Amino acid sequence: MPDLEAELTSDPLSSPLKAITYLSETFGEACYFGSHRIVDYYAWAKAKDGNISRGFGYLGETGSIILDQREVYAEEQKQNSGFDESTSTDEISVPDGGCHIDG
Repeated sequence: MPDLEAELTSDPLSSPLKAITYLSETFGEACYFGSHRIVDYYAWAKAKDGNISRGFGYLGETGSIILDQREVYAEEQKQNSGFDESTSTDEISVPDGGCHIDG
């Protein structure tokens, strides 16, 4: 699992949040998605134009929210995309309007 809140270094790829921030400066938008089934780790983040617009991470093994940056998207609220100690992963849905590839 990557350390989502690792100390940011001069290396733009030193952490997922720094990497997507760096990439979004060039491409306008970048996203990170991560999961690990053994420890029940789920995380995602979105950056636009060099700034994190939303980031969330949950570690089910400890029941901890390990990252919660910026305002909750309306899609998250509408689709019950949040985690807490009582949340089963079967209850989670991915919000619409996330990152996409224009082609």
